[in-house]
Amino acid sequence: MSSIAGGKVKLAGLSAPGRCLLAFCIASGISGCLPSIEGGPERLYTVQEETALARRIASPDNYERYVNASGSEKKQIRDQLIFARMYANDVLFSEYEEKLTRERQDVPFYVQLAQTALTTTGSLVGGAQTKAILHAVVTGLATTKTSYEKDILIEKTIDVLQKQMRAQRKAIRARLISNLDLPVSSYPLYFALTDLEAYYRAGTITGALNGVSTSVTVQLMEAEREEAEAVKNLRLDSAEDVPQAEQPLRDIAKNAQTKAEEISPSFARVIQKNLCVDQDGNFGGANSQTRNAIKMFQNARGFPATGQIANSRQRNLLNTRPAKSCEDLGLGHKNAFERYRYPSTTRIQALHRILLAGLIKQKQLKAQKQPPEDFDISKFTDDFREQTAFNSLTREAISTLNVLYLNDDSNEITDKRLELDIAN
Repeated sequence: MSSIAGGKVKLAGLSAPGRCLLAFCIASGISGCLPSIEGGPERLYTVQEETALARRIASPDNYERYVNASGSEKKQIRDQLIFARMYANDVLFSEYEEKLTRERQDVPFYVQLAQTALTTTGSLVGGAQTKAILHAVVTGLATTKTSYEKDILIEKTIDVLQKQMRAQRKAIRARLISNLDLPVSSYPLYFALTDLEAYYRAGTITGALNGVSTSVTVQLMEAEREEAEAVKNLRLDSAEDVPQAEQPLRDIAKNAQTKAEEISPSFARVIQKNLCVDQDGNFGGANSQTRNAIKMFQNARGFPATGQIANSRQRNLLNTRPAKSCEDLGLGHKNAFERYRYPSTTRIQALHRILLAGLIKQKQLKAQKQPPEDFDISKFTDDFREQTAFNSLTREAISTLNVLYLNDDSNEITDKRLELDIAN
């Protein structure tokens, strides 16, 4: 039994283990009163109930309905399936993010809680041996906490990765929502499912790490480019003052630009042919024909458009052998963006549907910038959507839409702006 005498607590009749348990229970009871440990208010519906509802909406029956539907009904079913899967993904990501946050909070907190309980117990129990045991346990827990806090995930990494996840998800979410304006012919369900899979991956540790790695790589390459430009623009005050320094500086300026790439002239010619530019084995400066073509390729494949090839994945994509120029492929491509954005007949058909959607949209909206007077949209029939190569009609449609959307009368596509503007 316990009693109070002279302002002190006496624990009579309790064994040393009993006193340990009592102290730990008191500390645990206090922790249960802290809202910050609970994570947040109680949900109206559980995560399981929310996702079950989304699964009912995105059931196999509704996918079958989509396949068999047509017109506005098909678009309505597509949009319902997209929204249901997006919401389920949001709910599950919210739960996952909460677990990541609590992982940082819980382990150090409960280790500290156990330390406090055992230290308190040490002051209540008697006996040198018991105190020595408790001191050893407390020391072990302190070591556990220190080791955990030194882990790479705890050095602010989780916080950085969570921010990266949210940023990537917002970007893909915006793309999904903007694409809902497109007709099913331009944005069919299987395109949406691909974007939904990217939306999921953006909320994973792997996706966040890849995003951070890409961002850091871009910064590194930009720093190397600036360094190369600075060295290239360096001028000696007087050649007579330091005559032996001139040649090393020229060597630095020459090598700094290609340091990250380390591409031989023969390999450079292979890449240049695949990029549909002149094959001289020299990539040139920042705004050279080859550098601009590399940027088009990177833009088309979703890489940061730096103009430098600094990772093995890009090298492998550009190392198609035997090398083939745009003319060799016979699909009507005119530049690197078109080749790598629309590399197959299927992707070219998808482009034709996007172009047709843009033309119809402009006609329906009665845009301020009207097509040329001799422009006849009737020539772009359903057959146009099924054509499998760039042709004169493709170029006419691109030229018209470039004028309407980009104030550019070019008949080539050099980046994603036209697609994005049509989607918006």
